Amino acid sequence: MSEEIGEVVYEEPTPRTVAEETTEEAEFDQLRRKSARTSAAQGEMREAEPGGWTPGQRLIIALLVLLNIIVIGFGILVLTGRFAL
Repeated sequence: MSEEIGEVVYEEPTPRTVAEETTEEAEFDQLRRKSARTSAAQGEMREAEPGGWTPGQRLIIALLVLLNIIVIGFGILVLTGRFAL
């Protein structure tokens, strides 16, 4: 049974079987999981200011700076003769 309302045709929903409902629920769950993963990735990107650094990039930069300080320290020790290779 369908009824025309303005330009839109309204059709009454037909009863669905249990298999159809289960399939639709599974598809909905899959879409929800996919959406959650996408929003988590977007959340990390939103943490960074435009033109700024993400938390992961900040960690890598901090480790590189620390490594640079250690290497410079060893270089100074070798030049002053206090550490021989």
